[in-house]
Amino acid sequence: MTALVIALVVLTSTSAARAAETAGSAREAIRALKALHSALSVGLTNRDYQQRLIDTKIIVDQYLETPRAGERSVQSIVERAMIIDRMALSVWNARLMSDDRVPLATIDALHEFPSCPNVRPITTRIRDNYPNSTDRANLGVDSSFTENLLPSLWACAADQIRSAEREMAKLGAKR
Repeated sequence: MTALVIALVVLTSTSAARAAETAGSAREAIRALKALHSALSVGLTNRDYQQRLIDTKIIVDQYLETPRAGERSVQSIVERAMIIDRMALSVWNARLMSDDRVPLATIDALHEFPSCPNVRPITTRIRDNYPNSTDRANLGVDSSFTENLLPSLWACAADQIRSAEREMAKLGAKR
C-alpha cells in the first residue's frame, strides 16, 4: 500500500512539474513578445528592433518546437504574433533600402494575411491605387500610403499577445 501511495505521489508531482514547465514556456514566450513591444513603445532603431526580434524569436521557437496538446491554441497565437513582428521588420527594412518605399508584392502578401484586420484598410487603399501594376515585386509603394503600416502591424501583434495571455488564463483556470 505504501509503495502505491509513493508511486501516486511521484506520478502526480511529475505531471504537475510537466504542467508547470509547459506553462512556464508559454509564459516565457509571451513575456519575450511583450518585452519586444515594451521596447518598441519607447522607440527603437531598426537595428535594435532586429536584434530584439532575433532574441525574441529564439525564445518563441523553443516554445513552439514541441507541440503541446493542451496549448495548441496558445502556440498558434504566439506563432502569429511572431510572424507579424517579422513582417513588420520586412516592411521596415524595405522602406530603409528603397527610399522609403515598400514593394507592392509585400502589400499584396499583407493584404492576404487574415490575422490583421486593422492592416486590411491600408492595404486595400494601396491596392486600389495600384490596380493595374504588373511588376509588383519591383514597384515600390509611395511612403504616403505606407506611413501607418508599421504601427498597424505592431498593434496587430500586440493584439495577438493579449489573445495569447487570455488563452493562457483560460487554460490555467481549467487546470
